[in-house]
Amino acid sequence: MVSFPVIDDVKVEHFGLYPGTNGDGLHANLRSDLNVVVGANGLGKSTLLLIIFRALTGPYDIPGALRDGDLGSARLDVKRLRPREVKSFADRVTDGAAKAMAQVRFSLGATSFLVARSLRDLSLQSWSVDGVTQPLNEDDLQARIARECGVWSFSDWILILRYVTFYMDDRQVLFWDRSAQKQLLRSLFLSNSDAEKWVGLERQVLEQDSRFRNFRNVYNNESARITRLIVPDTDAHADLRSMLDKLLQEDELDMRRQEEALAELASAHEARANRNLERLQALQRLDELTREYEHVKLTALTAQFPTTADSSLYIWNQILADSECLLCGNDVPALRVAIEGRIENRHCAVCDSPLEREDVEHEPIELSRERSARAWAQLEQQRSLLGAFEQEYEASKEAVQHVLEEVAQLDVRRTVNEQRIGTLRAQLPADADGYFKDRSHLSSMKSRSNAMSQELAVLAARFEEFIAEKTSSILSSADSIKQRFDHYSELFLLGRGELSWSPREDQIGQSSYRVKFPAYELQLSKNDTGAASIRSGIDDVSESQKEFIDLAFRMALIETAGAEHGASLVIDTPESSLDRVFSDRAASVLSDFAATADNRLVVASNLTDGRLIPKLVGATVGKSATWNITNLLDIARPTPAIEELGDEYRDAYERLMYDIESAS
Repeated sequence: MVSFPVIDDVKVEHFGLYPGTNGDGLHANLRSDLNVVVGANGLGKSTLLLIIFRALTGPYDIPGALRDGDLGSARLDVKRLRPREVKSFADRVTDGAAKAMAQVRFSLGATSFLVARSLRDLSLQSWSVDGVTQPLNEDDLQARIARECGVWSFSDWILILRYVTFYMDDRQVLFWDRSAQKQLLRSLFLSNSDAEKWVGLERQVLEQDSRFRNFRNVYNNESARITRLIVPDTDAHADLRSMLDKLLQEDELDMRRQEEALAELASAHEARANRNLERLQALQRLDELTREYEHVKLTALTAQFPTTADSSLYIWNQILADSECLLCGNDVPALRVAIEGRIENRHCAVCDSPLEREDVEHEPIELSRERSARAWAQLEQQRSLLGAFEQEYEASKEAVQHVLEEVAQLDVRRTVNEQRIGTLRAQLPADADGYFKDRSHLSSMKSRSNAMSQELAVLAARFEEFIAEKTSSILSSADSIKQRFDHYSELFLLGRGELSWSPREDQIGQSSYRVKFPAYELQLSKNDTGAASIRSGIDDVSESQKEFIDLAFRMALIETAGAEHGASLVIDTPESSLDRVFSDRAASVLSDFAATADNRLVVASNLTDGRLIPKLVGATVGKSATWNITNLLDIARPTPAIEELGDEYRDAYERLMYDIESAS
């Protein structure tokens, strides 16, 4: 038998989420048979339940229980929470919960505990047993809790909290999690020594299986490598050796040519850069000579115009310079050529008449002709030089491209050869002695692998034998568990569900060994035929059935394994998956548990128009059990919604209390 926790009260001080009615924080008395915590979204109902949970576990948990899905075969070792998880409460308030404290009073059997923790980092601040203050040591607290609970380790204590006592908003199910179910049955119905031996034997199998699989992977890789090798001193070995030598020679030649090509590429790049520089310099000189030639033509034109014709001269200069008429804006390249011809032939630039008038000075015109001819000759010479540089530059570009293509071809060929060389080398041992040493080592590895496999088989058989032997101890409680489960099932499922003892074979870790573990399954009658069928998976039932079947199984375990003492069952928003009809049945189930012996039920609920809470209180009172309510509207920090709609929320609370009074 074990002692489940019975929670008496919780006190939270200096935590911004719960300032309290007079700044005195939160103090919730949970000693009644039914304890209801109500509030709106954001007031911290789920946070309060989580504070109670973490006060009982501290900054520790079972890693396998923190992930989504089944518990699996993870080792049930207690591990410290990660820093982000330790600071989960501190992150909910602006001051980082610097001075926030949570104090929970609970009992295990006849022993009373009082534990106080900082909400900043979950560190232990004080603890006492039956009113006697104890030394501030986390290990001592864990050992004392495990002892008074009646389990062999603190990890089993956390297992009980997660899968029996607390049914939080993450809905961590027990009934359909076979791995969690078997571990809980071990913890609740075996002696501490047998429960510890179970864990030890299972751990030996898991550790040996891990060592065996790791060694087998090494052996398989080495075996594959040696299998590819060709036996020395054979014709096949000689042929491969010859092929390898040929490839190595070809690769050596390609490597040398590649080095030469890279050197040629560097020279080609340099030559291309030089040709480009020469081309650009010639292009610049051509531009200069072009401007000089244009200047000569303009000078000749200027000589023909009177000094008072600046505007006309500007217009004609623009035509000669850009082939553009400033009067109409059109391009006139033909006129430009005509004007240039007139100037060169000693004609008037405007009317094309021979310049033979006495008032025209011939010497400047002759001088302009000579300058124009000389400028034109220089311009044509530079154009020819630029053309030669352009050809040389294009040739240098082609040379660079040719070398680049050769380098790329060599690179591809060498890559292919390197792969072929690697393949051949993998098939050729370094020497005959090394080959036979490797074969001998592989043989030793195979023997070691076989020995490890046999050792694993022995450990698995020993574990299987132990499980088979101890299953009878668990089976001795099966009738009581079934009786209590069927009782709750009848209330909720109208007699359609029954618990059946159904041991299942499960794989041990990742090994090939399977062991038949103790387990329970649900037989649920079909709606159409009435015939019963096994519901093995969580998807085989509705959402409301899933939750209350899991709760019924937890209640049955509590009443069977902890018959000498009561237990607290903490449930977050039980109404979330219920319709109106099933709310009445759920109220009957939960009130029946709350009114049994010294049990206590803690329920956190939203302020809704649902029927569950009024019906639950009414059913509890009808069974002569006590109840109380904690209203977070008066204790918690108001949310923006409550600040704006506070009157409506308080009206909702008054309606709830009226419904409770009517149901009672």
